[in-house]
This record gives sequence, structure tokens and C-alpha cells, in this order.
Amino acid sequence: MKKKTLALLLSAAVVAAMTAGCGSGEKETEAPKTEAVTETVTEAAQTETEEVTEAAATEEETQTEETTEAVETETETEEATEAAETETETEEATEAVETETETEEATEAAETETETEKATEAAETETETEETTEAVETETETEEATEAAETETETEEATEAAETETETEEATEAVETETETEEVTEAVETETEAAETEEVTEVTADVYEGEFTIGISQFAEHGSLDNCREGFLEGLAEAGFVEGENLTVEYDNAQADTGTAGQIADSYVSDKVDLICAIATPSAMSAYNSALKSDIPVVYTAVSDPVAAGLANEDGTSVGNATGTSDKLPVEEQLKMIREILPGATKIGIIYTTSEANSVSTIEEYKAIAGQYGFEIVETGINTIADVDLAAADMVGKVDCISNLTDNTVVSALQTVLAYANEAHIPVFGSEIEQVKNGCLASMGIDYVALGRQTGKMAAAILKGETTADEQNYEICEDANLYINKAVGENLAIIFDDAYLAGAEEVFEEIVVD
Repeated sequence: MKKKTLALLLSAAVVAAMTAGCGSGEKETEAPKTEAVTETVTEAAQTETEEVTEAAATEEETQTEETTEAVETETETEEATEAAETETETEEATEAVETETETEEATEAAETETETEKATEAAETETETEETTEAVETETETEEATEAAETETETEEATEAAETETETEEATEAVETETETEEVTEAVETETEAAETEEVTEVTADVYEGEFTIGISQFAEHGSLDNCREGFLEGLAEAGFVEGENLTVEYDNAQADTGTAGQIADSYVSDKVDLICAIATPSAMSAYNSALKSDIPVVYTAVSDPVAAGLANEDGTSVGNATGTSDKLPVEEQLKMIREILPGATKIGIIYTTSEANSVSTIEEYKAIAGQYGFEIVETGINTIADVDLAAADMVGKVDCISNLTDNTVVSALQTVLAYANEAHIPVFGSEIEQVKNGCLASMGIDYVALGRQTGKMAAAILKGETTADEQNYEICEDANLYINKAVGENLAIIFDDAYLAGAEEVFEEIVVD
């Protein structure tokens, strides 16, 4: 282009010179001047030609350098991109190898179902990695189509973003893989521990030779009596009498009805069971009376006062073919606890069933020592569970708090008592752990599972023929433990200090109603 422009300029200069010579009508004598002009034009043209040539050369050289630099830049960009992709692929490959290794190790400890789930997760992870790589490559190809300078910057930014995104995804996948591996490991460990526990049980519980049938009569359905039954069967199993192997268990619940308790006991005698376990005083008295004319031994539990119930003599010996354990309340410890928690209280209300001998005797014990702690006992007797509603509604307006006994009828209607007490904003104290879990503020009570287990061991000795029921004195679970429900305290604006909480056997943070 620049050479054509130079030629045109030279031609124009010559034509101009010739025209000037012809048009002026000057004589041949003026030819030297024309020649001089021509020479001048020629020199100017040459100079201009040289300058143009030099400029063209310079411009070509500049363009060549810029082109070379652009090519080098593009080459470097492609190399950087390829390096970034290679590094990303290497990291992903490394991470995949590590993940695969960890997965294989976890898979060895897991079952076939776990292997399938992990394989699926690995496939999904691989698919996500491939999709991410394709997206990065597509983005890189698009950016390479732009100008050289912008391409390098954008490519670097895209590469950094891709690396960051890849690293984030890989880190997330690693965390998820590690979490899943830990969960699988924990599950395997839990199963292993459970298996070890079962093995220990199988080893330590040598099944006693023979086949035995027992009847369990439970007077009411509530936590403490349920715990007694659970502990009783545990005590038998520890001594070699395992339900489903050498032991058949007939279980019935009287639903807090004395008549029903008598019918249950009669049916066991009719079935000629090897032993009757009676849980709570009314069931124990019914079982004892039904078995009088048979040789079937009766082992009772959760009977607060066996002497008052006619099941034992004053010295603890049996009055017949019956023995068992007492859940006698630690009355004095309960009064001390109430005084510590409610320093300004003066009246304690107690609702009890007049037909339950253990409740009557416990009321008398409360009255005998309440004055020593500055309390007056306000009592209300009931006959059936239907009477609890009216008794509780009347009681809350007369007292500073209510203390429950192990009275089975009242405990069966505990939520009714709690409803009226909460409305009046007064606390209810329980007699054992389950009542505290279910909404009572605190209790000085016994462990009913331990009580049942103690009873089960007594029954096992009788089934083995090592002793008879009438040869064993009844036993007492004497340990009293402090149980506290902080959630109930907060509802009543009663805050326990840390030192007091530290002395509790167990502290509950919420109310759990079964």
C-alpha cells in the first residue's frame, strides 16, 4: 500500500513539472531552471521515498514484533491454561485416589448395602468432576477468542475461579466422604459393641436346666411399677432363668382395680404356675390370699409396709409362703429435701387411697415427724381414681406444696394432680425417679429397676430349690437418691444452685410424659 502511494507522488511531481514548462511559454534557455526543478523534485521524492520506506519498514517491524508478542502471549496463555487444567486434573485425580482409598477402607468394615451406597456416591462425585472440567474447558475456549491482552487477564481470572471452585468442591466432597466414613465406622462400632454385649450376656447367663412358668401380676400401669417388672426379669435372667428359653411368663395388669387383681391371682393358681410375682401392695395381698391353699410361692415387690399389709411379722419374717422387697419411702429424707427447697413453706398436702395399707402407714409416719421440720400435713383420702380430680382441685388451695406417696391409684392419675398444682403455681414432690421425669419438682426416692432386680434374685433362689419363700425375710432397698427436674423449677421460678445440683443422682432438663 505504501509503495503504491510513493509511485503516485512521483508521477504527480513529474507531470506538474512538465505542465509548468509547457504552459508558461518559456524559452529553451530556461531549461536549466526546469532541470533544477526536476532535480529538486526528484530529490524531494527520493527523500520522501526513503522516509516512507523507513516508516514502512519501521511499521512492518513494529507489526511483526506486536504479532510475535501476540503469538507469544497467546502461546503463553494456552500453556498457562493447559498447565492449570493439568494441575486441576492432577489434584482431582489425587483427591479421587485418596477418596477411593478411604472409601475402600470404610467399605471393608461395612455391609453390602453400605458398599452399594458408597459406590453410587463415588459415581456421582466422578460425574460432577467431569461436568466441572467440561465447563472450565468450554469457558477457556470462549475466552481465547477475545483480544490477546484481555484474554490473558480473563484466562487467569477464570483459571483462578475454576481452581477455587474445584478446590471448594473437592474440600466439600472430602468432608462429606469423611463424615460418611465416620458414620459408617460409628455404626459398625455400635453393632460390634451390641454384639459383644450379647456375647457377654450369653456367656454370663448360664440357662438353668428345666422349664418354668411364672405369673406377674402388676396392680397399675405407671413408670415405677414398670421398672420393677423390668428389673425382676433382669434378676431372673442373671440367675439363669431366661424368658423364651427356659422361662414362660404370664403377665397381667389390674389397671388399679383391686377386684381385677384378685381375679388375676386366682387364674395363676388355677394354671398352677411355679411362682407368682406380685407388683404393688394390692396385687401382693390378692396373690397371697389366692395362693394360701396351694404350694405356689408368692414373691412381691414395691410393697411399702409388708407388716401393715399382713405379709410379714414385725421381725420381718413371713406369715406364709410369701416374701419379697419393700419400697418403703425415706420419709425423713423427703421432709429435709422439701425444707431445703422451700424454706418458707408450712403446709404439705398428701392425697392417698384409704384402701392401700402402705399409704395409710406412710401417712402416719409423715404426721409423726413433720413437726420436727416445721410442717403440717394436710391429707385427703380417696377410694378410686375418679376421686383424684376433685381431691386435687380442693387440695391446691390449702397447701404450699404436695408430696406424692407410692400410692398406685394417685400415681396413675399424676397428670391430673400436676395440672391443678401448676395452675395454682405450687410444686409437687414425687416419691421416685419416674414421677420427677413426668413433671414433679424433685424427689428423695429409690431406684425401682434395682429393687426389681433384687426381687428377681430372691425368686430365682426359690425356683432353684435353694430356699423357700417362708424361709426368707422381706428385704428393703434402703438407698435414697435425689432427683431434680430443672425445667419444672424454672416454670415455678425455683432456681437450684450448682452445689445442690451436684449432689443429685440425676438432673432432668425437660419434662417427659410417657
